[in-house]
Formats: sequence, C-alpha cells, structure tokens
Amino acid sequence: MKKRMITLFVATLVFLTTFSFPYATDQVQAASKTAKITASSLHIRENPKTTAKSLGLINKGKEVTISSQQSGWSKIKYGKLTGWVSSTYLDELGYVTASSLILRKSNNTSSQSLATLSKGTFVEIKSTKGNWLQVYVSSKKKTGWVSKTYISSSKPNATAKPATITTTKYYVTASSLYVRKSANTTSKKLATIKKGDAVTFMKKTGNWANVKTTSGVNGWASLTYLSTKKPTASTSAVKETTYYVTAGELYVRKSGNSKADKVTTLKKGEAVTLYEEKDKWGRIKTASGKTGWASLTYLSKTKPKETKPVATTPPKEEAPTKEEPIKVEPTKYYVISDSLNIRNGPSATHKVLGAVDRSDSVIVTEKQGDWGKVETQSGLVGWASLTYLSKTKPSDGFKGKVIVLDPGHGGTDPGASGKYNREKDLTLSTAKKLKAKLETAGAKVVMTRTGDTYPSLSKRVEISQANKPDVFISIHYNAGPSTANGIETFYLATNVNEKELAQTVQAEIIKETKLRDRGTKPGNFQVIRDNKQAAILLELGFISNLEEEKLIATSAYQDTAVTGIFNGLKKYFNLF
Repeated sequence: MKKRMITLFVATLVFLTTFSFPYATDQVQAASKTAKITASSLHIRENPKTTAKSLGLINKGKEVTISSQQSGWSKIKYGKLTGWVSSTYLDELGYVTASSLILRKSNNTSSQSLATLSKGTFVEIKSTKGNWLQVYVSSKKKTGWVSKTYISSSKPNATAKPATITTTKYYVTASSLYVRKSANTTSKKLATIKKGDAVTFMKKTGNWANVKTTSGVNGWASLTYLSTKKPTASTSAVKETTYYVTAGELYVRKSGNSKADKVTTLKKGEAVTLYEEKDKWGRIKTASGKTGWASLTYLSKTKPKETKPVATTPPKEEAPTKEEPIKVEPTKYYVISDSLNIRNGPSATHKVLGAVDRSDSVIVTEKQGDWGKVETQSGLVGWASLTYLSKTKPSDGFKGKVIVLDPGHGGTDPGASGKYNREKDLTLSTAKKLKAKLETAGAKVVMTRTGDTYPSLSKRVEISQANKPDVFISIHYNAGPSTANGIETFYLATNVNEKELAQTVQAEIIKETKLRDRGTKPGNFQVIRDNKQAAILLELGFISNLEEEKLIATSAYQDTAVTGIFNGLKKYFNLF
C-alpha cells in the first residue's frame, strides 16, 4: 500500500512539472506604441475592467503610449498617469516606411489608388484585415487601405525641414483666424485676421504656415483655414423684418465691419428694418430713413423691455454730482462677447483704443457705473463695458463639435402611426429643426437621412462611425396604450458617458416641454449598442395618445423639444 502511495505521488509530481498552467489573463507585452483617443472622453482605470477605480479622464484626440494589451484593454501612459483603457476607443498611430506607398480604396493591389504617401507620412490605424491596414491620413483627409509591411509605430529619425511653397498669396476662409508666434495652438497670439483677408506665405511645417499679413505681422497660422481661392462673401437676402436694438448704443456703419465709417448711432429699443445678412452683420434702414450695416449680435425680433427711471426730486439749489471712479482690488475677468472695444473713457462715445476677443482676460482696477478700467494681456489700458465681462471663462460651446442626427424610420418603414401622423414624418421634421439650431451655434451636423428614405440600422451606425461624432442622437416618437404619455431617453451604460449625456438632455427637454418625465433607461437598441460614439435614443412623446399626438405634431412643440435637446447638449459639452 505504501509503495502504491509513493508511486501515485511521483506521477502527480511529474504531471505538475511537465504541464505549466498559464496566467489567468492573456496579457501581451508589446513594443511601445502610440495611439490616439477616439472617444469624447475616456476613463483611465487602475485595472483592466469597467468596475475598476478611475484614475482620471483623457479627452478625445490626445496621444497615449501603449505598453501592453489584454482582453480588449490597453495599458497606457499619459502624462503622469499609468493605467488601463478600453482598446475600442484607441486608434494606433504609425508612419510610412517605404519611399512611396499607395493608399487604396479597398484591401487588394488591384483596387483604385486614392493617393500616394511619401516616406514618414503620419497615419491613424482604424482596422486590420490580413496583411492590410485601414488608415486615415490627416494630411490627405482620406481613409483607405495600405500594406501592413510598410507601416511602423516608430517615428522617423530625421526631422523634416519646413517645406518652402511657391504660391505666396492665400486667403482666410474662417470668420476669423489667429496669427501666432509659433506653430501651435498654445502659442501667443500676434494678430487676428478676418475672412477674405490676404496673407503672404513664406514656408510651412506640418499643418501650419508661416505668413505675413498686410499690416506686416509675421507669424504662424493654421493651413486648415487658408486657401488659394478667395472666399465669396456669405451674403443672404432676407425677408424685410423689423428688429430692435438691444445694446445701450449701436453704431450703424457704411459697410459690414467694425472699422467702417459710422453713419449714425441707435439707442436701445429703436426699431430698424433688416434687408440683408452678411456673416454677423445686417444691412438695415432706420426709422429716420438712414441705411447702413449693424452687428446682428445686438438686434432682436423681440422689443426689449423699457426700464423706466424712478422719478426723484433733485435737492434744491444743488448741482447734480458726477459719479466718480471707484478703485477696486485688481480682479481677472474674461470677455464673453465675440469682441470688446477698449475705450479712453467710461462711455460708448469715447474713442476706441483697441479691442479684445472672446475668452481673453483683462484685469479690472476701477469701476464707474457699468464701466471698468481694465488692463489687457498686451498691456493696453482703457475702459470697457462690464456687461460683457465675467469672472467665469466662457465655453466654446458647439464650436468644433460633430453631431450625427438620426431621424428614426423612413421610407418603407413608417414607424408608429397615430390618428393623423406617421412617426417617420415627425422624426424628420424635428431633426431638421435641431440641425438648423446646432449649425447656427457652430456645430457640424450629419444626418443619417434627409428625406423619406430608409437607411438600414447598420448603415446608420456606419455613418456615425465614419464621421466620428462627439454625440449621436436617434430621434423617435413613442407608441403604447392610448393613455401612455411623456418623454424618455435610452442609453447603453457600456459606452462613453452615455448615461450622463442621457440624463442631461432628458432634464432639459422636460424643462422646456413640461411633459411627463419618464426618465432615462438602458436600451439595447442597435444604433446605440453598435455605436462606439456617445449615443442616445430619444422618445419625444406618444403618437398613440390622441391628445399628445395633436401636441407633438405642432411646429411649436417641436421647437421647444429642440430647444431642450440643444440646451442639454450645451450643458453636456461643458461637463466633459
């Protein structure tokens, strides 16, 4: 018996020695690689799981270094942070190693050539198929396929010299563009040039151009907003409409820019007729018959309420005293208007010394009524209206944001039907209203459909993925028992910030529409489940409830719902 026990022990020992048990995870150590964050913002976690402690957030577009990967997670380093992020939201970065490499439409050598990439060209890797990589080439603004053999994660050793370009005259295509001291967005601003202004190119490096303005300023500007073709003026005729002045005083000028000669001055509440819009200016006619251009920022279709002065009896035989400046503790304020004039005295009639832009900071040292004595970052000292200054730095809001709107159903799929309306028609009209409002605020909006067509659910997701939006919104109207009513928003908690997005948008829609709040709920819908972007699905009321159907079909209701969605998105973008 003892001999049998010894034999069994030895056999067991041999088995354990011969067969090793792998570590529970499939962690793979890899050569250091660089990747870019594709989510609006992404948690970096202590361990490779969604329940692990969050060490911080990394915003979209930031570059990180990958040291190892396991089970759909990547261990990365970003600044002083080291932790784990979902590999789903990373695009690896690479460089072309061949002297020239063809970017093709699909993953085979007989496919159409989209461009030829030179050695060292920077690419973002989207997916892999056999020996092919799907990449996005920012310098060409194209997505296509290249051979994996000629892409490396290592940056080229040689530093490319700034290339001299032969074309010298370029034009600004943005409404305004900063000229900076060096080729990066954090560099000091030297000047601001306007749409249509001409500049002289000397050289370029990356996506930046060394330019000289007509006033002689030499600096760097983004190539994205420069073109050899002079942009046409964005002018649109409008139906003659009465507008009212909302500023205390408003200059009417000979042309649509702040440097043009002054025609007259209007007071708050005065009515004018608007004939034409050009960029942020309007061609108007005053009540006295004078015509000219005024800033649309200070014109409104709603007449401002009059503030009636309180009648007082001045002291007998005493001259009224003039309000004196009051010295205050030097305090930093931020400009909240697009631009703000600095004057040589505390009133709108004083001479303009210069101007500061939105988000620029100034130091207020004295106050007199609604005016403050300020010092700008450039050292200019003068007076500015306190109405357009705030201690809180303004948000850029929708500027640069990409939003995909998905009007539910369409074409052969009518969606739910009420007594008088079809869901597909209501979703499209609502989406078009929202698109217009978002674009006016500066966002880029992509629609999954613009007419009575039916893109498949997969196609809707494909459109979203191709545009890499900050937010995807699918718009629907609900159906159920005839007594069911209210609004609800669906999200999928596994995706980036969707819960926070859903809660913020839902709250603002309810605030505007005053309908029943059915809350936010997880929803396993394909358009949000398969979407890598922050995606939500809205149900904006019940078409099956006759009373609610009559309401949601009105243009007025859809306007309020759109305002709620807009306000919710604005709050969301300020949070993340």
